[in-house]
Amino acid sequence: MNTSRVVPALVVSSLLAIALAGCGPSGSSEPTESPVATATEAPTADPTPSETPVVLASECTELLDDATLASMAGSSFPLLNPEDTTSYVDKIRSEAGLYGPSAENALFVDNGGLLCLTSDGYAVGEVFGYSPITPAQAAVQQEALLDQGYSITGYLGGDLYSQLSPSDDVVSEYLFAGGYWFCAKTIERLDEIIANSGVPL
Repeated sequence: MNTSRVVPALVVSSLLAIALAGCGPSGSSEPTESPVATATEAPTADPTPSETPVVLASECTELLDDATLASMAGSSFPLLNPEDTTSYVDKIRSEAGLYGPSAENALFVDNGGLLCLTSDGYAVGEVFGYSPITPAQAAVQQEALLDQGYSITGYLGGDLYSQLSPSDDVVSEYLFAGGYWFCAKTIERLDEIIANSGVPL
């Protein structure tokens, strides 16, 4: 046998086997990287619009339109100043229970609202105002108004009590709505003070 041909063949076979072994899978191969989970941002809710603060009328002049104020100033029954109004409130408070629901109008002031009036210095021309009122207080006032002959109808989401014969009354309309009550001599004046009071009805 010619060994010079056999040896190179063995060497070639060995080298080929090593090469093939290197191409196969190996336990030392680098591990594949797993995909990294990224945090998903939660959708942000639209910001809640800030509520407009309610600004309530704190003076009688704020309850009236400019044209009404000008008309009253030039009449014989002008709007009384706060000091004179306080004297009137003290008077009707002392008369509570004697002259029907009008004597209870002091509750407008007692509850932190407004009670306003016009006068010629001797007689009262008209009374108007508004204030918060509790359900218990409203029930008492409404019963008194019904006893005095007031009629009741729905108005502006509340209960409107109207005097059937308002000719000489200084107050003829009472509205209970939204936790407030309002009073005025006429429905037109009632609408005016409601619009200017700042109460959201």
